[in-house]
Amino acid sequence: MDSWARQELTGSIIPDHRFLESVTNIAERLAEGGGVSFSQAVGHDGRQAARRLFMHKKINEDKLLEGHYQQTGVRCAAYPRVLAVQDTTVLDYTNHRSKENLGPVDTTGHTRGLMSHSVLALSPDGQPLGLLGLQLWARDENTPGPNYADRKKLTTEKESGKWQRGLASVMKYVPASTPVLLIQDREADVFSFFAAKRRKNVDLLDRKS
Repeated sequence: MDSWARQELTGSIIPDHRFLESVTNIAERLAEGGGVSFSQAVGHDGRQAARRLFMHKKINEDKLLEGHYQQTGVRCAAYPRVLAVQDTTVLDYTNHRSKENLGPVDTTGHTRGLMSHSVLALSPDGQPLGLLGLQLWARDENTPGPNYADRKKLTTEKESGKWQRGLASVMKYVPASTPVLLIQDREADVFSFFAAKRRKNVDLLDRKS
């Protein structure tokens, strides 16, 4: 019988079948090594495998997680209604000075990191079912504007499509017969998001405070 990790990730879009073995081993070790660093959990061979995997030009987060998204959709089908919660998180790597291709992540303009926007599926009683979508990006250092406050505003407007892309991932992976309540905070108060086409059984809940 395949391990839980192989069952979860078999649908991943990867260019070489050998990568599936690597990613399932990494997932299993991370699950077993909760509370320790990535390096400690996966060991030297796991770090080398991860490096080869993540540096491959034909692999990105969506392709790597495709199998997981599919399995999350399968789990959603078991419930009369699913909650999908989307939100944005800052990954602050300011102290990792050797890292490249990062961008500003706060109003000072001095921090560096990535932005992460995820859609998490939950059962009606709050049991996590898995991710339905994940977006990762670095903000542009050279966004036009006379000061950082103006640049941040322009960046935020440009990023507003993340809510609509989150909605699209919900409708892609949750079975059409399963009702969904998609929840987000007041940052999602964007006309294009509310006006986006969606199924009749996909409702929006926008927290205002």
